Formats: sequence, C-alpha cells, structure tokens
Amino acid sequence: MEPAMRKEIALIGVAMDLGAGTQGANLGPEAIRIAGIRKRLEAIGYRVEDRGDLAANRSGAQAREGSGLKNLSEVARVNRLLCKEVAEAVGEG
Repeated sequence: MEPAMRKEIALIGVAMDLGAGTQGANLGPEAIRIAGIRKRLEAIGYRVEDRGDLAANRSGAQAREGSGLKNLSEVARVNRLLCKEVAEAVGEG
C-alpha cells in the first residue's frame, strides 16, 4: 500500500545569483510568485505556506581568484540556511 501524500507545501525562495555566471537567477522566486504559483497549487487542493525568500548578502560577495568559484562563502552560507529552513518545514509536516 502506498503512503498517503501530504497536501501541504512550503514555498521557500532563494533570490540569489551570486554563484551564477550571469545575473537574473535572483528574479526566479518573485517571478514564480507573480505567475500565481500559490493560487495554482491551492486550486488543485494543496495548502500553501509561503515562507518568503532567504536573503543573500551581496556586500560581502567576492570571487575566489583563480578558482572559478564565485562568492563561495556566501553561497555556502545561504545553502546552509536553506537546508535548515527545509528541515524545519519537513519537521512541521
């Protein structure tokens, strides 16, 4: 028997393009919200909690010379924060 699928979704945005080769990825979370993701999910029976966007610190951003890695410490920090947020959302059901 298949386990019942939960009908709850938490939206967690990460408006960040610090590790990308081009700018624009930071616009994704807002664009998805403007396109009506919440309404669409609710229309098919999901309860949606929008937890907003995690903030990236652009002022401390810098490339690591010769490595090809862009803003590694800030990208890692935001990803650790995202991991924590996802774990909390999953823990809440």
